[in-house]
Amino acid sequence: MSNKARKPDPTGVGPWARPPGVTADLLERRVRRGELHSAAVELLRVVGDVEWDKLDAQALDDVERACQQIATRVRVAQSTAVGWRYYHGWDRNAPWVEREEYGTWSIISDGRPVDHIYRLRRNADDVDKIERPIYVSEPYELGLEGMHHLLDLDNAGWSVTVRASGARHFPGHTLAISLCRKDASL
Repeated sequence: MSNKARKPDPTGVGPWARPPGVTADLLERRVRRGELHSAAVELLRVVGDVEWDKLDAQALDDVERACQQIATRVRVAQSTAVGWRYYHGWDRNAPWVEREEYGTWSIISDGRPVDHIYRLRRNADDVDKIERPIYVSEPYELGLEGMHHLLDLDNAGWSVTVRASGARHFPGHTLAISLCRKDASL
């Protein structure tokens, strides 16, 4: 830290670490105008109090993992707030399911982007009385073979979306792949 006197910060947030650019400037203006929720302002205050240059690699890794937990909790709360319900794992109607004897089934994952899977459903009133599940997989990487499998799904009547943001599992390190049947017959 420098011994130079700092100008008082009218926001009360302090010199929080942020990359330069339009987004950071917009965020700072929103703080100054009092447009951010108090939880966001409090997080920014904490970030501003950290002496980043004094943290070693392990400490920075710990901070990154804590931030990812915050991102996960925010994403869960956002989806819940708009009516999505979370279910662990996939069901027998999911893509790449192989039916077995006696009513059992399993997911064929060989070469397919299947990792950290769950499904989401909305309340029936929210989706024109049709409760179609969205099957989500959050792999760490997506190779050419996985892309071919996704293209095959698209050709077989599935809507396929791949996003670099929005994953709940280890945000910033995993992709969010959403799969939903295009027809309304479920």
